[in-house]
Amino acid sequence: MTRAKFTDIPWAAWVMSRAFAKNRTLAVLAWPTALLTLLPYALRRTVHLSDDRTGMVIVARWRLVLDFALTFAIMIPLYAVIIVLAIAASSITVFGFLGVFAVVSVFFAIGIVTLTGRTSAFTFPVGSETPRTGPLWQVAGLAQLPGTRLSALMIARRVIRSLPPGSVVATVAASEELLDAYVRWGFTRGQSRRAFLVV
Repeated sequence: MTRAKFTDIPWAAWVMSRAFAKNRTLAVLAWPTALLTLLPYALRRTVHLSDDRTGMVIVARWRLVLDFALTFAIMIPLYAVIIVLAIAASSITVFGFLGVFAVVSVFFAIGIVTLTGRTSAFTFPVGSETPRTGPLWQVAGLAQLPGTRLSALMIARRVIRSLPPGSVVATVAASEELLDAYVRWGFTRGQSRRAFLVV
């Protein structure tokens, strides 16, 4: 198990986009969104990549305000670059401004639909049923390259076992099958595919 270095994040984003996309083309189009999704967690050093680089998971302290602040801090410069490119493109052609925004919008729309095309993407891992008896942690972005097996789950298991006793780990499963796997692993089923574990 390896805590991903900042230089590993583009590959981790590829693992994530490939795991969630139906095919390679959608994965390529979703990659920029996956990269932006991982950057706040990369700054917190909470992205973990398997040694064989086929699986990844985020195990992070539950700090919603910090995550939103980091996302905002990343997005503002990105939007500034897009606006500068759009203005530069508009000096070349009348449709340059619209063209840049159209291309960027298509990439982000495809990425968002691909990466969040399941109801669990809009559910916070910590719910009313989650105990508040210890430090709260979240497991997110559990992703495995197609054609490979178990390395993402094994990383998640190792990282969770290393957490301080009494920690509460919360997650949202992307499917009923994954939720059943979490329950077999010792998690308690919650509402809306949430699950939690007291370490």
